[in-house]
Amino acid sequence: MLKPSTYIDALINTAKSWNVKTVKFNPDITNESELEKIEMPAIFIFCDQSGAVEYSERGNGALTDENIIEFVCLYAGHDEISQKKCFNLQSFVKRQIFKERWGLGEAVNAPQGLSSVNASGRLKGFSEWRITFYQSIELEPPTEDVGDIEVYLGINPPNFELEHFEHLGKLENE
Repeated sequence: MLKPSTYIDALINTAKSWNVKTVKFNPDITNESELEKIEMPAIFIFCDQSGAVEYSERGNGALTDENIIEFVCLYAGHDEISQKKCFNLQSFVKRQIFKERWGLGEAVNAPQGLSSVNASGRLKGFSEWRITFYQSIELEPPTEDVGDIEVYLGINPPNFELEHFEHLGKLENE
């Protein structure tokens, strides 16, 4: 059973072992000029969605969390040679991901729904392929002390500023 962060660390460390020059998790890139400073080729790893929590099929009482993962393969340049290199990179990465459990054993199910799409042209001056899959992990029982949690309600707020929410009270962690 795992913490979600242990799973993400395993994804990052495994991708780094593939000898790609740059591997980043959820990079905070606000404009395309920042990409020019990154050593290419690069892989960006995103976990943008976490799905249903269910009991593990292994019958050990653990809950599983299904995560949608995206690996973005980038190469500088948008010419034919860069396009082919990026296509080869995505093929390599996709073959590495196939059946990958990231060194975490049976706490991680094999990847499902593995697919890739050419996204070149979205970022000017870069060749880009996006590989998507979903994968379930067995979660360890919650042990984090999150403290007391303030609860607010906002129905269709124009933004997430606190003034648009009604304070409902506090959930006390016992």
